[in-house]
Amino acid sequence: MRLLAIHYVEAWQVAIENKFHVRLEEMANLDSRHRTLTTAAFGIKATGQAAQLPLYDEYARNPRPNLVTLVFTGNDFADNSPVLQGVRHGLYPERLPFASVRRGADGALRLFPPHRGGGRALPAQKTPLWLRIWREALKESSFAAWAAASLGLSARDNAQSVAWAQEIRRRPGYESFWDGWDPAKATRDLQEFFAQPEPPPTFQEALRFTAFALDEFQRRAERDGAALVILATHIMGPSDDPLFQRLAAMAGERGIPVVNQHDYIDRVGGNVKDAHFKRDLHWSPQGHQWAAEALMEWLRENPQVCGDA
Repeated sequence: MRLLAIHYVEAWQVAIENKFHVRLEEMANLDSRHRTLTTAAFGIKATGQAAQLPLYDEYARNPRPNLVTLVFTGNDFADNSPVLQGVRHGLYPERLPFASVRRGADGALRLFPPHRGGGRALPAQKTPLWLRIWREALKESSFAAWAAASLGLSARDNAQSVAWAQEIRRRPGYESFWDGWDPAKATRDLQEFFAQPEPPPTFQEALRFTAFALDEFQRRAERDGAALVILATHIMGPSDDPLFQRLAAMAGERGIPVVNQHDYIDRVGGNVKDAHFKRDLHWSPQGHQWAAEALMEWLRENPQVCGDA
């Protein structure tokens, strides 16, 4: 039997041969006796599950996959919210360059297509070419981290986000979006709010948008006869972490299984810090390897996905 697995991860930080879906394919085909696993991956930088829905409709559905894996990480709750995306990236919430979930005129949630005139709206300070090259070349070094802090680069980026947050707030319809939180104190690292028992209204809305995106993926998977699973990255924490529990509860309500990469790393005796780069929380090659192993373990425990039950 041929098993086709579709995964949602961009992962441009590592070579193709080290990406987790490639490692999973190699691992499964070495282990398998009766099937061939073929994988494909799709992703758009800085987007959540809502923006990934059109990728399924346009590219992933036609091959008729047996398995669809949603890779969920710490910023995905926020990335499913147009207004939080706008704050983080200097965009008008209603003019995002990728698909997004918003409320229609009747108040119902809908998936809106990319805005044709989308793009950055905030007049950001231009970063000189030499500085962009320097950042990229030295982003893994302690010296680069010290120098960035000394030059105030992070503070400057944060100040731009705060300025844009205030700009959005002045727009009609967004006056109450900042109730219960202060953009001046948290414009980049937003995931902590989703671990709170009662997040501020803006973040509760982001949770509703995320739930809508999961519902849409589940509807598509059931329609097309595919299994749907969520792979929670190590950033989501262990199974008792409030952030992971928030995702697990949402998935559990829909009967969507969740694979916890953090728990897998702990079980095999690994160091969770090795799953990402030293100064970049994206998966390192080791992180991709552990992700492949964790999902392979789940496949062995759920042979019905592969037609072996």
